Amino acid sequence: MVRKLLLQFVVLTLVWMSAINVHAENPDGTFSIDYQVLNSDSDSVSISNDYFNKPATLFIEDGEKYIQFTVNNSEWIKELQTPLGETFVDVDIVSEDKEEDTRTLRFKLEGDLSQPAEVKMHIMMESMVTVYDHS
Repeated sequence: MVRKLLLQFVVLTLVWMSAINVHAENPDGTFSIDYQVLNSDSDSVSISNDYFNKPATLFIEDGEKYIQFTVNNSEWIKELQTPLGETFVDVDIVSEDKEEDTRTLRFKLEGDLSQPAEVKMHIMMESMVTVYDHS
């Protein structure tokens, strides 16, 4: 039996109230933030949350916000996209460690820091007897 890992859309909820307070005093900087990956249709934590290492890093550069985080079991994550304008774009790969099966990713965050960021993911586990392939 294949475990259901996530729904079509996953919402990253970035819990960063301390970063918002620091940001008010200093517009640019680097901040450590906690976050959770939630199911798109509820506030429950997705099983894919375990593939995202915590904490993430919030970079604020000239007023622009960037989120950087590391994923484990990165071989399973075939696609990860975030909103940019009216469309979704691939996140940037900062670094990759194939031996550790991790990948550090970065994306520009548009919008309010207090709101969840919607993310599209494609997960495929080819090593399973019945290949798990879900977008």
